[in-house]
Amino acid sequence: MADAQGRELCSPPHPLMNVSFALEGILLASGVVLLSRLVTGRARRAFIALAVAHGVAMVLVGLFHGSTDGPDYTLFVHGGAAAVGILCANTVAILAGALPSLGLPPGYRAFSVAAGALGLLSEVFVGPSASTAGVFERGGVYSWLLWSAVTGTLLLAGPLRRTSTTESVPA
Repeated sequence: MADAQGRELCSPPHPLMNVSFALEGILLASGVVLLSRLVTGRARRAFIALAVAHGVAMVLVGLFHGSTDGPDYTLFVHGGAAAVGILCANTVAILAGALPSLGLPPGYRAFSVAAGALGLLSEVFVGPSASTAGVFERGGVYSWLLWSAVTGTLLLAGPLRRTSTTESVPA
């Protein structure tokens, strides 16, 4: 099976990969919705909307393979859903670092913004060259996978130490 750029995509365990796409989307969306309890105001709705959009997109990526074999719409749905999923997940990582209402440690906040920004930057370079598209596409994906692994590990290790969002001024 080849994709639109002529790369061979189909390996014998491709159903496992498709299930993993859908499962990742559901798990990331669920985790971010739980994390959103720490977010206040309108940012919370944006955080949840991005997470749910990512989850739905990744389920679609798993349901519609990215191959030129089969109906034309499958490649269109797969590619469009992948773009939405990548954009939303990297934006969630940036928001997690940028939102002061989360009160997260500065090192984690910087990591979150950097991971999301590098993921989005990688996606900018997917289109220009068919020979390097796969490398940059993976940069856009691995960024949010790394972010979610680090975030999940920190949350499982214990509550992230919240830093005060207000500075006290000596009297």
